[in-house]
Amino acid sequence: MTRTSEMRMYLVNKRETLGLSMRETSRLLQMDFHYYYRIETGLITRVSFISLCNIALVLGIGLNDLFKMETIYQQSKGAVDL
Repeated sequence: MTRTSEMRMYLVNKRETLGLSMRETSRLLQMDFHYYYRIETGLITRVSFISLCNIALVLGIGLNDLFKMETIYQQSKGAVDL
């Protein structure tokens, strides 16, 4: 499993643990559903750090965990790739 798929699975697992569908999550994010769907399924591989922060906030991911994930992906690709 690649680091990018590990990060996506982490986000999916957090969302599912909260009992949220992708549609509900996109609504909470005030983000277009299709855009969120493409992020979560890996069709979009480069996501802005701001978008990632918003997703983390909605899913209850702490900034410390988010920073760890971001650091790993910065080291692997030089950007926040999902």
